[in-house]
Amino acid sequence: MEIQSDAILLKIIPNGENALVASFLSKDYGKVRGFVRAGAKKRADFQVGNILQISQKKRLEHQLGHVIAEVEHMPAVHCFNSMVRLQALHYVLEMVDKAFEEGDAHPKFFEITHAFLLTIGEDNMWERLAYWELELLARLGFGLSLHAEDAVECAENSPLMYVSPKSGRAVPEKVGAAYVDRLFRLPHLFGGKMPKNGSKVADFLDVFALTGHFLTHAVHDELSSRKKLLELGRETSFRE
Repeated sequence: MEIQSDAILLKIIPNGENALVASFLSKDYGKVRGFVRAGAKKRADFQVGNILQISQKKRLEHQLGHVIAEVEHMPAVHCFNSMVRLQALHYVLEMVDKAFEEGDAHPKFFEITHAFLLTIGEDNMWERLAYWELELLARLGFGLSLHAEDAVECAENSPLMYVSPKSGRAVPEKVGAAYVDRLFRLPHLFGGKMPKNGSKVADFLDVFALTGHFLTHAVHDELSSRKKLLELGRETSFRE
């Protein structure tokens, strides 16, 4: 059995002096695991987050097999001067590794993750991370319905203001007024109404409270890497 694909390196485990067991998110085959030879001169090729072209051969499907990889991009080099961006990189990789099973291919989501990693050193990282989480939820079967055509109906055409924690549907302001303490606020970033005296920091807190609720249900875990990232976000007022 032989495969070839573009891939993102998610995780590495040392295996002797000159080898690693590596986990990749591949475009065409989903998550892939295998042995890689990584002596001192090749270690830089196997930094997590690297985008590579991989090929793998194995005799039996259940075997790990050996992986040969050629590096195409190294997103981590754009993060070394920013603890926030470096933490974002590690969070994204850990979440993908946690969320997907081997062989479960999602080519569109691979492209979205690929694009996020390539631009991780650019402006508006937090906004792009928020939309990345929405795409991840959709791929995991927890897609949110945040547009008017999918929202809870309201005869008075009230603006969308909340999100149901059960259905993930947007809720109009007048419909949700009696249940405010049970609903998430629909963030301005996702099309909601900016509250009076609202701030960008408060809106990002609403964003990640909303996506975090559904991600916890989707992967049955609240990742420590995400908690640490959001702590850094609050400390820096989500400016990076």
